[in-house]
Amino acid sequence: MGEMGYDYVELGFRALAPLEDDLTFVPIRERILDAPIRPEALSGFIPPYVGLKVVGPEVDRAKLRRYLETMLGRAAQVGARVAVFGSGPSRTVPDGFPRAKALDQLRDFLALGADLAAARGITLVLEILNQGETNLVNTMDEALELVRSVGRPSLRTMVDYYHVLTDGQSLTQVQQAGALLAHAHTSDAGRRPPGTAGSDQVAFLSALRAAGYDGRLSVECRFEDFDREAPAALAYLKDIWRRLAGG
Repeated sequence: MGEMGYDYVELGFRALAPLEDDLTFVPIRERILDAPIRPEALSGFIPPYVGLKVVGPEVDRAKLRRYLETMLGRAAQVGARVAVFGSGPSRTVPDGFPRAKALDQLRDFLALGADLAAARGITLVLEILNQGETNLVNTMDEALELVRSVGRPSLRTMVDYYHVLTDGQSLTQVQQAGALLAHAHTSDAGRRPPGTAGSDQVAFLSALRAAGYDGRLSVECRFEDFDREAPAALAYLKDIWRRLAGG
C-alpha cells in the first residue's frame, strides 16, 4: 500500500494470532516488520472467535487481563500506536442483564486496557458502533461520557463514518469530541470505497476539521478491485482535505 501513497496500514488484531503462543507469533511479527509499510493502527481488538466477553455474566477479568497484556504487547512489537476497541459481540449486553452493571464492567475493562496500553506507548480508542452491531455505546455522546469517566490520558475515542451513516447520526457530535478524538475510519454507505456510493465525505472531513482533528484516517471498506479502488479512494480524500484546508 505504500506504493499507492498510503502512510500506514490498519490490520486486525487477528493478524497477531490471538490464540497462538509467543513462539508461534515470532515469524508473524517478522513478516509484519519486513513489510514496507507499518501497521500503526490495529482494530477488531477481540475477534468473536476468541470468545471473551467484556460485559455480562461470563466476564473473566483474569483472562481479559492476560489477553490485553499479550495482544497489546504484540501490537507494540509491530509498531502500532493505536488500538481500536470496537468488538461489538464482546460488549453486547445480554437480555435481562443490568445495563448499569454492564457499563461498570466496560469502564473497568477500558481503565485496565488504557493503563496497559500506556505502558506500551499505545492509545486505546473506544469505537462507536451502529445499533446492528452492539447495544452498548452507539453514539459519540455516550463514548465521550465513558472516556471522561474513566479518566485515562491513554483512552480516547474514534469515529467511523460508516456507523454514522448506518444509524443516521449527526456529525455535530463528532465536532464536539475535540481533543478526545484520536482516530477515524471512513467509507461510503455499505462499506463502499469513498467516492463510489455518493456519501458526503466532504461533510465528514469537515466535521473532523471542526473537531481540530488532524490524525490518522483509515479507509475501512470492501474493495471489489483493490489495485484500482484503493489509490482512487486515497486521491479522492486527499483532494477533499486539501480543498477544506484552502490548498
